[in-house]
Amino acid sequence: MEGPIIDIAHDSWYIAAVDMLAALGLPPTLLHSDAYLLGRVRTRLIRRLSEGHAELGLRIGQGVILICLDEVGALSQRDLAQLLDVDPSDLVRHVDALEVAGFVARRTDPADRRRNILAITDEGRALRRRYDAMVARVETEVFGVVDAEDRQTLRRILRQIATAPQLEKAPREGTEGEA
Repeated sequence: MEGPIIDIAHDSWYIAAVDMLAALGLPPTLLHSDAYLLGRVRTRLIRRLSEGHAELGLRIGQGVILICLDEVGALSQRDLAQLLDVDPSDLVRHVDALEVAGFVARRTDPADRRRNILAITDEGRALRRRYDAMVARVETEVFGVVDAEDRQTLRRILRQIATAPQLEKAPREGTEGEA
């Protein structure tokens, strides 16, 4: 049995939000486009995260590498790329920079000398704590306009979309059948 249907269009917070966006001159189609609105939030979030990363001497994408290596443990570069759903060549550039800075250690896998195993260093863990604080600050700035209950709902919905198996990476055009 499904829960009650909620007529969101009659909720005062929704009407106020649409009125506020309409005041910016956005066309109604954009005001009702999940893709546009999520993209707009992403743009604001990335802008603030970029500033925070720069303050820490990081580039976007490097903090999540530290989190994974800290919480999951040592991983091969390939496994880390799959976990983060990123292109392996992009990951290598980030790992190279983190290794040079002393935040990540790379060693050859004794079981397969073709593989590199990555691990976070003590310096990387200290930076990770500063990174976590920066992300918490940015999330409060961006999502602080939403009350705690709605924020939990948003996180649940985003997690559901982010982990939907049917949205896994599709093959790039023209690569079907390539090994």
